[in-house]
Amino acid sequence: MEYTSNLRPYVSRPDYLAEITLVLLHIRDTRASGRLSIRNAERLGLAHLYFNQARLGHITGDKGDGESMLKDLLTWTKGSVRFDPAVVVNNETINWQQAQLFTRWLSFLEIHGIMQGIPGARLNGLAQSLTAHLPREPIALPLEVEQPEEQEEVALSLQEQRLNAGVRSMIDRSPTEEQLQQLHQVFQRLKGIVHHASEVTQELAKRAVKTTQEGLLQAAELSQEAARQSVLRTEGIVRQAFNQDRRQKLLELTQRTVESVIQAAETACQRALRAGDFMRQTFNEGRRQQIIQSMQDTAETIKLTVSQSVSQTDDDTQSPIGSSLQAELQALSFHPMSSFDPPSPVAGSSGEG
Repeated sequence: MEYTSNLRPYVSRPDYLAEITLVLLHIRDTRASGRLSIRNAERLGLAHLYFNQARLGHITGDKGDGESMLKDLLTWTKGSVRFDPAVVVNNETINWQQAQLFTRWLSFLEIHGIMQGIPGARLNGLAQSLTAHLPREPIALPLEVEQPEEQEEVALSLQEQRLNAGVRSMIDRSPTEEQLQQLHQVFQRLKGIVHHASEVTQELAKRAVKTTQEGLLQAAELSQEAARQSVLRTEGIVRQAFNQDRRQKLLELTQRTVESVIQAAETACQRALRAGDFMRQTFNEGRRQQIIQSMQDTAETIKLTVSQSVSQTDDDTQSPIGSSLQAELQALSFHPMSSFDPPSPVAGSSGEG
């Protein structure tokens, strides 16, 4: 009987391929068992697919074996479908070649079902679920693994043939006596060339080492000379700085000394003036001249002592500043007794004792 009356909720007028798709969806969803019969409407053809709990187990038809039947089924476009759940077979004859053809047919039905309006959410995974437990294509193993004994014999035979061929080739290529002599002469020449090259290499290495040593010595001498010149320049700079500092200190000391002497001379002048006034009032003219001469001698002695002290300090520092110091001392020199002109005789002073 027809088993498609309640399998058409998605399409208004399903065609042959849509009907097959709906029947296969029912088998998958209910895990049904039975025989799916498909008859070709264009030409003579009949196919029977037996399922056991939604698992394809056997294929038969008018084409003979299952593989030929599936190849022919892939070309059908019109026909009728019938599913009989009461017809069941227990034997499973599906091989991996038939499983591949069945997977291709289911993938084609999925694409056509989407075009006919069947929801893709329900069609999704149809081919995968109906072929999950079918046989897979076996892994092709090398002949060495599948037939180890035969392959080992073949390998040994090939190895023996190659060995024999190598031996024959060596025999055929054995040199003659004349060729051996030529090879010996060539070897002797090569040996002489290698020996000469070795000697040349050693000589070049010696020259390179000698040149390197000379260069290192010259570099060391230049470095020492540069270091010596640097030390001399540094010493000159330090000495110059030290002499300048000492000259500056000496100049400052001399200035302070001269200033002190000037102050002392001014004080002495003031005292001399007071003493002159006192002598004019007290002593006569001859006595005053003697005292004035004595004071001039004392001032000259002080001036000479200061000049000697300054000259001694200049000699100790050994710096060429004598001319500038003498100029400064000459600028700062004084004549403390120049203001002591002989006073004019005071009236009535000649009679004083």
